[in-house]
Amino acid sequence: MSAFNEHYPNYELMNSYADYEDEPDYDTDCKRAIHWAKTTLDQPFLILDTETTGLDNLAEAVEIAIINQDGDEIFQSLVKPLNPISSGAMRIHGITQKKVANAPSFNEIYLPLKKVLESKPILIYNAGFDQRILRQQCKLNNLAELNFNATCVMNYYSQYCGEWNDYHQNYTW
Repeated sequence: MSAFNEHYPNYELMNSYADYEDEPDYDTDCKRAIHWAKTTLDQPFLILDTETTGLDNLAEAVEIAIINQDGDEIFQSLVKPLNPISSGAMRIHGITQKKVANAPSFNEIYLPLKKVLESKPILIYNAGFDQRILRQQCKLNNLAELNFNATCVMNYYSQYCGEWNDYHQNYTW
């Protein structure tokens, strides 16, 4: 059960991927994803996105942004990383070392970020990645791990689109 569904227990959950005997039931799963989305729009939530130094196990956030369901900016900050931004990451998001040179450190934004993340359920596209980045950032800075309710919107979107991965036996995008 996702953290979002724990917070809002009236949601009809996706099928457990292990419950499929042969093939997933795309029509039913699509309807469940639509139901989840419609119900979600009626509840307070926040949306988080990060930009990072790279993709590896040492990657750090160089920008963290959070908006509410109305699109209002709730939190936004560039973050000065401890390690350099990879050239590949700079090509993707355009954030350079020069842009973050005078940005606050993760230690400086930790408490305000923590307060926002704990205030409402968080929706994230590819939540596993952003959550990993924030865990890594806390570890690199000797800070307690951020504890918040997050749901991966990418999983529901792939369920809606019927993007089934035979190898992983789940919906993936």
